Amino acid sequence: MKILLTCSLCCLVFLLPEAEGQARKSIGITAGANLSRIHAANPQIRLPDGSTVDINEDFDWLAGAQIGFTATPLVWGERFSLNTGLSYIQRGATTLFIDPTTPEKQEGQMRLQYLSVPVLARFYALPMLFLEAGPQAAYLLDAHSSIKGETERFDLKRTIDNDLDLGLLAGLGIFLHPRLSISAQYYHGLSDLASFQFTDANGEPVGDSIWRNRSLQLNIAVNIR
Repeated sequence: MKILLTCSLCCLVFLLPEAEGQARKSIGITAGANLSRIHAANPQIRLPDGSTVDINEDFDWLAGAQIGFTATPLVWGERFSLNTGLSYIQRGATTLFIDPTTPEKQEGQMRLQYLSVPVLARFYALPMLFLEAGPQAAYLLDAHSSIKGETERFDLKRTIDNDLDLGLLAGLGIFLHPRLSISAQYYHGLSDLASFQFTDANGEPVGDSIWRNRSLQLNIAVNIR
């Protein structure tokens, strides 16, 4: 383990002097991993005994992947550029489902698949460091849920209110080489993924909830030109 760590540090030290952070036009390939979850606005639901539950407690982070193309078509000086691209990205959440046959909850997951297009303003704060932020639009390709330990999948496309997910993306990155960079980003969904109204046995409303996407992303980009 010590040998591996030492070799990794040596490689990083070797690459860093060659890293360049000047804004330049480029086209590349990007791939990475993410952690996503669903955030519920108005999450409080009133129970018959007068107490409340927070449905956000039923959602947790879900690991996913992303891959696509990246491009920098516009450059202003040495410190500013416009970055965009096209990527396939997985989002969703782990959640607790209510089993209709028992009063218990079962662990499962909701998997959402998108085709996304970010438009990010990038600022090169240091020779190797850049900051970026801007809007992102994503079109829903597929949505399904499953219960842990079972192979059956349930279609969620009819449950999703908006196929188009709009949000804000912000992050920072480091150039390890003129053609190689790594970045970390946070996605904050603004569109309503789905909305629900909860009622009691008498049909009286006890709460409503709006779901939105949240995601932490880690990307590696390789410029091919």
